[in-house]
Amino acid sequence: MKKFKVVWAAGARADFELLIQHLIDRESAVSEKIFEALLAQADSLETAPERGRKVPELLSLGVVDVREIFYKPWRIIYRISENEVRILMVIDGRRNLADELLRSLTTTTQ
Repeated sequence: MKKFKVVWAAGARADFELLIQHLIDRESAVSEKIFEALLAQADSLETAPERGRKVPELLSLGVVDVREIFYKPWRIIYRISENEVRILMVIDGRRNLADELLRSLTTTTQ
């Protein structure tokens, strides 16, 4: 079975760290469990990353190479290349993806 290297885009890592800090501030008792579960989900992409579904909001824009897996309510959004899985975003699934993408793009370009 082929193994992929899982790497985090800089913005995805920063967003993930903010998410975890927010959870610690609100619910420190469960934050470690959520942190470990999200990391385990991301790490599980080493094998069979194709199992994630294509992101529906992006399919309508013609973007067919971005996938996602879930640890509810969070969405781990990623792209597969030849030997690598790149985590692009970890977002709260209750939020609007278009708004999050716009925020990410404007934050990155400032």
